[in-house]
Amino acid sequence: MSPLVCLFLLTSAALAGCVDVPDAVDLADSANDNASAAAAPSEPRGITSPRAPTTTAARPDGSPVASNGPAFGAFSRLSVPCKGSCYEATVAVDGDGRAAMTSGDGDLRVVDDIDSATPTLTTRAPPALPSPYESQQTGDELVQVAPDGRLYWSALVLHYQPLPGGGFVMELAGIQVAASHDGGKSWPQNVVVSVASQQAQTLVFGTDRQWLAFGSDGDVYLVYQGITALASVAGMREAWSSGLWAGHSADGGVTWSTFTQIALGQPEAIAIIGAPLVDANARLLVPFFQYEVGPGPATPLTDTATALRLAISHDKAASFVLSDVWASPSGPGAFFPSLAQAGKGVMLMAWMDAERQLRLSASDDAGATWTAPEVWSNASLVTSPWLRAHTDGTFVLVWAERGLEEGTARLLSARAHLAGGATDLVTLAEPLHGYVGREANTDFVHFDMRDDGRIVAVWSDRDAGAATLAIENAAPLATMS
Repeated sequence: MSPLVCLFLLTSAALAGCVDVPDAVDLADSANDNASAAAAPSEPRGITSPRAPTTTAARPDGSPVASNGPAFGAFSRLSVPCKGSCYEATVAVDGDGRAAMTSGDGDLRVVDDIDSATPTLTTRAPPALPSPYESQQTGDELVQVAPDGRLYWSALVLHYQPLPGGGFVMELAGIQVAASHDGGKSWPQNVVVSVASQQAQTLVFGTDRQWLAFGSDGDVYLVYQGITALASVAGMREAWSSGLWAGHSADGGVTWSTFTQIALGQPEAIAIIGAPLVDANARLLVPFFQYEVGPGPATPLTDTATALRLAISHDKAASFVLSDVWASPSGPGAFFPSLAQAGKGVMLMAWMDAERQLRLSASDDAGATWTAPEVWSNASLVTSPWLRAHTDGTFVLVWAERGLEEGTARLLSARAHLAGGATDLVTLAEPLHGYVGREANTDFVHFDMRDDGRIVAVWSDRDAGAATLAIENAAPLATMS
């Protein structure tokens, strides 16, 4: 989310930075179908939650060590100054060895050959589209790569809206979705998607966060969480979720269906979504935390997360059924779960719980049931983790936790296998600034996985004013003795 939108999660009092969704949409008439196939999670047969590492990461240079599990190769690093502030950096890698990154400053930077001895970053953001507003900018910029190798850029298109009595909100004009076949050198596909999530008699002023997912034959999905608000004379906000919304494009993201609301079963429930994916059965899977709304402004910091759920669509986002991943109440603070597919029917889910621990759960029946979650972190997380998996059963987790120096964080990465064995654990960066407390610059860490299992991670540091790519150079080492 943009720096101002980020305040929605990081403080319940400062909501002036959320954004607007201007249009209305008819709700899907299948609320009963949407809301209810949720059942208490049970332990799937044949799989257990992968175990946490038993050693402490102590390799800031990322060099490999001998283990009997899948080890990391060496990492090289490439940093670039941010224009203004850095926040919520993202990265995507295609099959030709190109990596694209965003760092929250409106730019897209691309490395054409991440295996080069001297990789360089080039700015290649898609052009802004015409707007009726005098003041317009993008926010929450995100890069992803589709299975056909196309690079996708998505971003909130924002403009300032003054408020009576002072202050402003950043209203949402739409969501920009652009695609490139040549690593961002050209953008023949570039549209602003009109989205809507309006409730009667409320000012709709927010979206957090937009994610894309990709299927076969040009299928692209866009999901987001809508935020509504009532404005007071003082300009403060009380916020509610207007639901989770999903749209489908059959032509690679040029034209879009009417957006469908993913019903939550409670009229005033709020939820935070993680990145969706399309599985091997062509189903759209959307992970999210659902919260029990308490008194006062509704945010994940003050309300209790009653369930971690998975919304599943068999009909290209026209309707959804819900599956419970973790039904135990977790208290305030859990958000942005991360979902990965580790083979046909095999799923992994990682998240930060209310105690700011990293938890990991697995499913071997395509997300219908989930294992009891394993606790992975041995210190307090400062932001949500990210998870990727390879079809060979290897998976990688990256998370940020409090560092040894007061007010700092460190970025850790673990590689393991579903079959068990040792876990390789490395420190990608320490110390990091701007990850702890009210000045936190991101709600999630981010990395991407190449076809051979190597990773490219990205992070930003407030004090350095720069974003950094960590590129795993050597091929992941097979089982070592």
